[in-house]
Amino acid sequence: MTDPALELLNTLFERWQRGDNGSKTLSLSPAGRDSGGYRATSGNCRESFHAVMANAASCGAVTLKWGRFEAEHELLRVLLVDGHKLAVFLGRTPARTQVDALAPRIAPLLEHAPPWLQTCWDNAATRWQRGESALRLRLPQHTADIERLFKALLAVSRNQQANLDLRSFSVQATGDSKAMERLKASFAEAWCKAHDGARDVDDLYHSLGLIKTPQPVLLRGAVNLCGEQTLLDLSGVRPWIGLPGEILAHLVLPER
Repeated sequence: MTDPALELLNTLFERWQRGDNGSKTLSLSPAGRDSGGYRATSGNCRESFHAVMANAASCGAVTLKWGRFEAEHELLRVLLVDGHKLAVFLGRTPARTQVDALAPRIAPLLEHAPPWLQTCWDNAATRWQRGESALRLRLPQHTADIERLFKALLAVSRNQQANLDLRSFSVQATGDSKAMERLKASFAEAWCKAHDGARDVDDLYHSLGLIKTPQPVLLRGAVNLCGEQTLLDLSGVRPWIGLPGEILAHLVLPER
């Protein structure tokens, strides 16, 4: 069960990351719609809620506004004092700090990249700094995949996928054989924004030559492979031979 006090403080933290209210002091009302859990608390649960808020206030993250007179034990409002101290209290790393840590890993990729890739990073980083999702990815859980995505975008912009199947290219560009499949939607979103506008993801991959090689058909026995000027006897191949599916039309069975 979610602790209602921590839930409210996390909501306050998220709004701080997004820059809500501009230069105004951010605050939330425990009794308002921001914390339905507080209204439902009583007795020990209410005391526990107040204790969490008092701890957050004691570390300089927030200040608390209490009621007056007969309502002096009612917490009316929680006001943010320092978002960074609130992050420490909650055990969270601010999104801007996460982007700052990732940026040096992306910068070398952008040094000689086409301008659209720099724009792509700038736009995505702005959203990540606000704790939001961009290109279907979010920090910190997708940190490694964000780096892989920009490596892949740069590599395709240089046509480095030519003559490679999808997984071979994925290993070469990102170090992960399945990254191009996992990041398919993210890659397409970034590429289409810079190039073609809306486009079917599979069609885009096919047009760029990002094609997954199908599993070979395994054959064994008295079979000949017919070329333009040659007839290759495969009967002696052991234990079997793997051929692409499109080659099957060129197989010739010996006459009996």
